[in-house]
Amino acid sequence: MRFVLLANPENRRCSLFCQAALAAGLPDPQVVAWRDYLRGSAGERALARSLGPDAVLRIESPGEDPEVERLLLQRGAAVPDPEELGERLSAAEAGALADTPGRIRAPRQWYLGFGAALAELAATLGDRAVMNAPRAIAELFDKRASQRRLREAGVSVPEVLEAAPRSFAQLEAALAEVGWHRAFVKLRHGSSASGVVALALHAGRCAATTSAELVHGPDGVELYNSLRVRRTTARAEVAALLDALCAEGVHVERWIPKLSQGGPCDLRIVVVGGEAQHAVLRVGRTTLTNLHLGNARGDLGRLQAKLGEEGWGRVRALAESAAAEYPDALYLGADVALAQGFGRRAFVLELNAFGDLLPGVLHGDRDTYAAEVAASQARFA
Repeated sequence: MRFVLLANPENRRCSLFCQAALAAGLPDPQVVAWRDYLRGSAGERALARSLGPDAVLRIESPGEDPEVERLLLQRGAAVPDPEELGERLSAAEAGALADTPGRIRAPRQWYLGFGAALAELAATLGDRAVMNAPRAIAELFDKRASQRRLREAGVSVPEVLEAAPRSFAQLEAALAEVGWHRAFVKLRHGSSASGVVALALHAGRCAATTSAELVHGPDGVELYNSLRVRRTTARAEVAALLDALCAEGVHVERWIPKLSQGGPCDLRIVVVGGEAQHAVLRVGRTTLTNLHLGNARGDLGRLQAKLGEEGWGRVRALAESAAAEYPDALYLGADVALAQGFGRRAFVLELNAFGDLLPGVLHGDRDTYAAEVAASQARFA
């Protein structure tokens, strides 16, 4: 058995997994770069040649590489969008984009390109072994589709707006109709808190907590991700930000008041081979708890003691039940929130196809990558 990675070779996700494979006594994984695969026939042939009968493919995140982003946007330019969402760039415009750190460009078009690349990859794979199937990855990058799957399966998830608003005015009207004063608005195809807004509305007033920023540039309004979480109550600013996000497609869910342990907190739980294994408690300075926003890892043992063995078992079982809805994904990251108040009901906020980057977190004596290598050996060897 040997691994083949479709990855960004310079990214630590790639190097950490390769180290885990070598530590398990397996051959050094062959790496095919996303940029080479997306450029066309030579990269596609290289991947196809690598997929022998003893190979297991691992599809890694295409993120954090501006050239790969441009290539996916170029792919997306050729894909019709039946929902007619968001900014549309021609292939030439996408290819000419400058490297602008943090800029959010045409996320719907990016997703269409990513989905097209995954569909082509699935056709190449056929019935060959793959850790996370392209189909599963594509759906997990669509928050509306993945949360609908979980909800229909009876998994505990937050309530959602059924219709997707196209503007702040539509969003405000929809929230008033269902009687929600607080909601989370998320880019439908975003990740890592990209384009997430915690919105509060009351008597015509509004407040938004977000790491997204609108910048007025020479070509109009530009949308950015920032590492600084800020809160604004300026209605015009909130409306402009949400108009920009809603135009690209959003997923809107009811705000869950999170359990506090030194700040609002939630959990990232990595499910490997059907078992909830590695877990991190994320404690936020605001309700946005993502660690890259300057938030801290909390005392997981203290939370486990507070919940007791039975309560912690229910949390793990919830993450496992959500992951079970994607049987063709060997591993997933589940974001789980515990609500304030009596009973501490748990909710799956979302599932992450690439949610296994938890450096230094062990389950037994294995990090996430070592656990995934072992699970692959059990499933595919």
